[in-house]
Amino acid sequence: ASVNAKVGVDLRKVVQEGGAIYVVGSMRNAKVVRMQRMLLVKIIQLCEERDRVNSKPRPVCAILDEAKYHISKPFLESLGAARDKGLHVILAHQSLADLRDCPADLNSDAVVGAVMENCSLKIVYRVEDPETAEWLARKSGRIQVDDESRRVSRNAAMAEVIEDQRTIRQAERFLIDENMILNLHNGQAVVFGNGQPSFLTISPVQVQKSPDNLQTQAFEGDSIITAQDLI
Repeated sequence: ASVNAKVGVDLRKVVQEGGAIYVVGSMRNAKVVRMQRMLLVKIIQLCEERDRVNSKPRPVCAILDEAKYHISKPFLESLGAARDKGLHVILAHQSLADLRDCPADLNSDAVVGAVMENCSLKIVYRVEDPETAEWLARKSGRIQVDDESRRVSRNAAMAEVIEDQRTIRQAERFLIDENMILNLHNGQAVVFGNGQPSFLTISPVQVQKSPDNLQTQAFEGDSIITAQDLI
């Protein structure tokens, strides 16, 4: 019903003058998921139509929670050129497998590549997928470490004795390995893309949830038009 409203929130005015819009979407209702993708494309079009030569357009930020439900071909095509249009996107997803779970008309590897290449700044919290943890560990790069080895021998009583001799050699490991990523504490994260990967801690502001913030506003004309009415 909210799609068919005659009056309501003016997206173009919000893009031009500033503001915040919170959209309550769905992960199961196919019609709502389709509208989510159309709304994102509309925001991209509004950013594209602005004059970027004679003026500096107002920055627009789109935060897409559960990003796999927003992925579409127009979105991927515009992701690489979003910064030029004054638009930056924050994508939140669980793992690389989430991005591969894309619409059938898209190549899953191309989706992962487009997101990872165009989203240079990555904030990673504890992950449960070993494949994603390994990918992130490789992304952190390698450093040299000392690898120490010792000799163990047996005495006359057949007991193992560690000799005082030891060997140290140069080896390599990931700067941030899989174990670190798989076992981050609550509120801890790893930041990629801002120089050398580093750890950070967040302290979110605790708020009281209220059902009043999620009430749907009614506008003139917000009725569902059936096919029979159109005929």
